[in-house]
Amino acid sequence: MSTTRLSYNGFSYDFKKMFEKEPFDILHSHGIWLYQDFFISVLYNKNKAPYVVTPQGMLDPWALRNSRWKKIIAGFLYEKKLLKGATVLHSLNHAETSSMRNYGLRGPFCEIPNGIDLNNPQCSDLCAPWDEKNFSNKKILLYLGRIHPKKGLSELLQGWKHFQSQDTSSGKLWSLVIVGWDQGGYEADLKTSCEELGIEASVHFLGPLYGKDKHAALQNADAFILPSFSEGLPMAVLEAWQHKLPVIMTEHCNLPEGFKEGAALKIDNSPDSIARSISDLASMNEADMHKMGIAGYRLLESKFNWELVAADFHSVYKWILGGGSPPDCVHFE
Repeated sequence: MSTTRLSYNGFSYDFKKMFEKEPFDILHSHGIWLYQDFFISVLYNKNKAPYVVTPQGMLDPWALRNSRWKKIIAGFLYEKKLLKGATVLHSLNHAETSSMRNYGLRGPFCEIPNGIDLNNPQCSDLCAPWDEKNFSNKKILLYLGRIHPKKGLSELLQGWKHFQSQDTSSGKLWSLVIVGWDQGGYEADLKTSCEELGIEASVHFLGPLYGKDKHAALQNADAFILPSFSEGLPMAVLEAWQHKLPVIMTEHCNLPEGFKEGAALKIDNSPDSIARSISDLASMNEADMHKMGIAGYRLLESKFNWELVAADFHSVYKWILGGGSPPDCVHFE
């Protein structure tokens, strides 16, 4: 089985040349609403090799409402053709499979979650990527991800204001650190909100961090939060559990195992709910917070370990090429 990785997200004259030059047995396309989808849907009129599509949560209700008319047009012109022609549609979880069915797709579906490499060594001696003077004796609640409205960051800031306004000493012990790359200038709006809410002293924007700097942020944080309106299956939460952090997240993160196993606190997207859960976390002792983080790490070992995920993908690819009985992760309508 040969493999080729194509990573073009926008228009590229080289895409077609690379596609036709490199031989392949299976094409696996990650993400939708991209130029590559139009290209693949046209090319596959001529090329009959099997292909797999992973929408990455881009068919859930919130995502479909965002830029709705553009997606209606794209769906009519090429996206539905691409999705309906796929040999297998890859979903990250049951919720995404349901979203695909609601979009009119009939599979087959293979349900395989995102995975994380637990063999990747963690460096416990990494220095925090923030000024220690401003964070002296402070606990860190970390957000790490794209700076975009769908992530619930405006609601997070309002919830943080409620938490900080409570007449408790715990609020003064915590700082909120927001890490991620800005999309469409939204970070400036959030900074303005911080000033209007009077919380700019306890909220810190660090911009995007990569590699060791990202791991250093996770390693030196005390807890993680993702108040998202829409996710496929967020790698950021898995990375937080990799660093044994307790997590606060919405059900839209599609990780119900985290709530069931005591690795995460559930919030909705309202500021009041966010404030309550942050307050509940802040009132925990170190042992209880550590217990939550360990529960998350054990979830990675049992379900989200990259070795398990890779084995499932390998079984799907073998089935596509060789036939026989489908693996357990494959479901039909």
